[in-house]
Amino acid sequence: MESTNDKIINLSKKFLGNAKFGIIIQKGLQKRLDIGDIKFGQPMPFGKYRLEDAKEEIEDAFIYISSMKNLPMKNEILQKLIDLLNIFMSIEEEKKDEYPRNTNQRAYLER
Repeated sequence: MESTNDKIINLSKKFLGNAKFGIIIQKGLQKRLDIGDIKFGQPMPFGKYRLEDAKEEIEDAFIYISSMKNLPMKNEILQKLIDLLNIFMSIEEEKKDEYPRNTNQRAYLER
């Protein structure tokens, strides 16, 4: 049976394709998964995390990179992170329209 970590690595292979640094990226992902296994005593739980969790991680990456000095391609990296955040916000907007969070919102939308 395929482990969660294997699923994540296999998914990364799908998106990395012939990426210039694909093997290095894949090894980095595997290293992070291995660290998580040790730190939390189990593989990454599949299906546990929400869109909001991933969005917070991207926001953190934006903050970290913003604070770095002399980082090559800093503006390009920050723009890519903003692009990702815009995608996340679009998804959240779509979900908000489809599934009101509470009955008061649902009642408001049904008017």
